[in-house]
Amino acid sequence: MQRNNRRNNDGRGGFGRGDKGAGRADSVRAKKALGQHFLKSQDIARVIARCVHPQYVPRLMPDGSLDRLAAGALTHDASEFRPKDEASSGMPPLAAGMELPAAGKSGFSGDVPLPDTCRMTYSGLSASSALALPGKPIHVLEIGPGMGVLSVCLWEDPMLDVKLVELDPESVVYLASHYPDKTRDGKLIPADFLKMDLREVFCGESFVLTGNFPYNISSQILFRVLEYKELVPVMGGMFQKEVGERICARPGSKAYGIMSVLLQAFYRTEYLFTVEAEEFLPPPKVRSCVIRLSRNDSSALGCDEKLFVYLVKKAFNQRRKTLRNAFKGIEEEKGLSTRDFPAAMLEKRAEQLGVEDYVALVNLLRADR
Repeated sequence: MQRNNRRNNDGRGGFGRGDKGAGRADSVRAKKALGQHFLKSQDIARVIARCVHPQYVPRLMPDGSLDRLAAGALTHDASEFRPKDEASSGMPPLAAGMELPAAGKSGFSGDVPLPDTCRMTYSGLSASSALALPGKPIHVLEIGPGMGVLSVCLWEDPMLDVKLVELDPESVVYLASHYPDKTRDGKLIPADFLKMDLREVFCGESFVLTGNFPYNISSQILFRVLEYKELVPVMGGMFQKEVGERICARPGSKAYGIMSVLLQAFYRTEYLFTVEAEEFLPPPKVRSCVIRLSRNDSSALGCDEKLFVYLVKKAFNQRRKTLRNAFKGIEEEKGLSTRDFPAAMLEKRAEQLGVEDYVALVNLLRADR
């Protein structure tokens, strides 16, 4: 168990000092430029560590709320959050008698209803379960581990082969000095995730991506995931609440946008629960959330994917206008005609169309002659 995770705030945005004279870094200062907000609660970290398991299947409460399930069921009925067929999967159960925060306390928010646009049923196992073949370790890459609050929880699971990527030199020193056995032999990568070739991390093998993601680059991280979607079948972790809502939003909502469409084209998205600002050092000015993405059954969209991205961005760049007006200029920009687009579709706005609708429109684009 990490010794320094629960120390009091020393007033500098990091955890308190300790082990004076031990010859190692005992505190990491959170840096605004890196978007660092260190998670304090290992209870919350354990939930994140569980939800990145490929066979993790959360179940809905009767009212359809995943938010309340995360806040309450873990306290009273941990079986709700165990992976499907856990006994045969080899995944160790939650520690007996582990006390997790009740709804509305210590960061878990069960008193705020989850928007309808963020609810989604997760049905069965996807192709990502291939990560959990018998005897095969599950590769996990954690972004921005800081002082290792989440890392410790990941290391508790013997099925996980964990690597950490950290840009902050101070955090790298801290992790290497406090956890030498876990960070040697290339397990701790001092690098910028956005500049990495992800095919080299686990020698071309698939891996789960997790972390308390830096809020200032969370969108860039997600677009990198899309770039390497064949390598990343599962992703789960902490995001700014508004970003999480956009990722999980459904057509017809104000939160639904470019990121919603592009991610949901290839991933199931699940908003799990909300986390309050006081659970971080320093406390951010926004609320946070834990979400989970898992690859759907779409290996291909059935259309030109570059045109799909172009058309989605074109539609949402003028989201207040009808698609008839938003799509003006396609002929000049791409040499393609929209004359075959259904008139009824062109009277709608960008947020009213789902992934399938955009795929259909891309396939209706014709060379303008």
